[in-house]
Amino acid sequence: MLRIHRTFAVVGCVTIFGALAAPSHAKDRSPKALAEALRANDANARWRAARDLRDLEDGSAEAIPQLIDALEDSDPDVAGMAAEALAAAGPESPKVVSALTDALQKRAWEVRWSAAVALRRMGPHAKNAEKALRTAANGDKDADVREEARRALIRLSGPVKKIRVR
Repeated sequence: MLRIHRTFAVVGCVTIFGALAAPSHAKDRSPKALAEALRANDANARWRAARDLRDLEDGSAEAIPQLIDALEDSDPDVAGMAAEALAAAGPESPKVVSALTDALQKRAWEVRWSAAVALRRMGPHAKNAEKALRTAANGDKDADVREEARRALIRLSGPVKKIRVR
């Protein structure tokens, strides 16, 4: 029960603080300007840039290389938001799947969890991550990461078919 509360507390805090956070410092909201803001000295500015790239309706695909670099950010919150942004920016990109698969091996549980969430959101497009997700589902030291990896594996199989019982 404590583990579940921790996950919701982290997600809730990120959501609440994300909603309350001021817009990123970049006045230019183009993907190019936001990608540049991922290199800011301030972790909050980097997090907001990743969030804004995640929330773009279209065009964030050009920021994929910078978002992949942001998975290595020293702040796990920034790296986690970069994972979310990658899932939104390039759900069909093999480079994105590969980067998120690598992120399942990171030291910080928040980054591993965010990578599993992102791969789950990508659904069948993340099929190449199946082996890494199985490893995480069966052996990650964090229960929340294991659970999210299991959810991602279920989603990889595509839409669930309804079975009629007579």
